Amino acid sequence: STAAPVRADVATTPTRSPSTLRHLIKDTDKEMVKLAKRRTKLEAELVTIAEAGGAIDHAALTRVGAELATAIADHDAAEERWLELSDELERARSAP
Repeated sequence: STAAPVRADVATTPTRSPSTLRHLIKDTDKEMVKLAKRRTKLEAELVTIAEAGGAIDHAALTRVGAELATAIADHDAAEERWLELSDELERARSAP
């Protein structure tokens, strides 16, 4: 079994208190909820554009599609940050 590589930025980050980490996790939770709502709104907007009668507005589809891709990438980054913070909190709790 190969151990997962330790990210350089996580390994070199000064130790933060559990209280600080909980606060950062809470902020990240809020950001993920906001981004999930944005994603849902953009997905609905894509459906509305696609279901509109007449000619398809390709420019609008492209714009909303790009915004959706950004929202998804931002949510993925926030989720990764949440996982890293949670891991750091677990290590802080188990530290002597």
